[in-house]
Amino acid sequence: MKRTLGAFLFVISTLIVTALFVLNTKSSQTVKNEDVQFHIISSDQQTDHSYYIEVEITNGSDWTLETNHIFVDELTKETHLSEDNDSYNETINRSDADQHADDEQVQGISLHKREDDFTQIAPGETLTVGFHYEVEEPDIDSLLVVFRSDAIRNEADGVRTHYTTLTDTLDLTSTA
Repeated sequence: MKRTLGAFLFVISTLIVTALFVLNTKSSQTVKNEDVQFHIISSDQQTDHSYYIEVEITNGSDWTLETNHIFVDELTKETHLSEDNDSYNETINRSDADQHADDEQVQGISLHKREDDFTQIAPGETLTVGFHYEVEEPDIDSLLVVFRSDAIRNEADGVRTHYTTLTDTLDLTSTA
C-alpha cells in the first residue's frame, strides 16, 4: 500500500512539474509591441519632394507576422502640437484621400534582398525594407512611418487576426 501511494505521489508530482515547465516555456499568446522593433535606418532626399527611406523590422516574438504594410503620414508643426491631445489619434487615422495614397505607397515598397518576404516575417527575423515616398504638401516638417501587421501565425495555432502597429518619425527639417 505504501509503495502504491509513493508511486501515485511520484506520478502526480511529475505531472505537476511537467505542466509548470510547459506553462513557463509556452510562447506568449499574442504579439506585444515591445516584441517587435521598428525604426527608420536611413533616408535620402532624391528631389525636393521625394525621399528614399529604409526601415528595419525585427520580429522578437514567437509568432510569424503576416499581412504586413507600410504607411506614411505627413506631419506639420500643427500636427505635432496636437500630439498631447486626443485629436492626435484622429490625426494619424487616415482620411479617405490619405488611405488612397497610402495604399499606392504600399505597392511601391521594394525589398533589398529578393529572398526576403515582406508579407511574412518569421520569429527572430530582421528585415530591411526600402521604399520611395513623394511628399504631397509643401509645408511638411516630418513623416510618420507606420508599420502594421494584420495577422500572426504559429505552428500550433495557425493564423489569426492580430494588429501590431509601430511608428517612427522622420524629421524632414534636418534633411533639407
